[in-house]
Amino acid sequence: MAAVALAMSARATFAAGVATRRSALPTVARVPAVPPLLAQARTAAVAATAGPAWSGFGQLLDKEGKSATIDAFRGRSVALYFAGHWCPMCRDFTPSLKEFMQRSPDKAIVFVSSDSSEEEFKHHRESMGADWLAIPFGSEAQNALKAKHRAWAKREMPTFGPDRRSGLPTLVVVDPATGEELKHLDAESKGVQTLQDW
Repeated sequence: MAAVALAMSARATFAAGVATRRSALPTVARVPAVPPLLAQARTAAVAATAGPAWSGFGQLLDKEGKSATIDAFRGRSVALYFAGHWCPMCRDFTPSLKEFMQRSPDKAIVFVSSDSSEEEFKHHRESMGADWLAIPFGSEAQNALKAKHRAWAKREMPTFGPDRRSGLPTLVVVDPATGEELKHLDAESKGVQTLQDW
């Protein structure tokens, strides 16, 4: 009996030691899942830019809201402009960008909205250049471009997650024939100075 009691005591001491060592181990933070909309947008971005079937940016709108094509920008350097009207930095940056674009006929803008509503999107477009095109508000292409170039507002993190490269405003110079990124211009951090890099 004494041997059994001794064995049970040893087993209890061993179990207590294991529990103590386990509690001393650092806990591994649970990695949050990719938000569903971001996963869909990433899949759409890959599908939209894969192979020869890729044709421009899909549907584009001119300033009046009529359908347009990227062909209007043939031979020009094209940048995606990620911005939202509610964003104070975007409201400060847009007039400077508009001025810069008026002096740069070899460059063109395609607006990717982070506006809160279609009405806000339309109002925001009024402050932009007459020849700037836009991705339709709330479209799959809008979300796919944000995911592909990892540019979205902090308030969009519940939708797209924290893995962004830059917030708003941001410009991404792309090859209009392939959609491939040529240059990332972080206007959120550098402001108007970033335009010197384009």
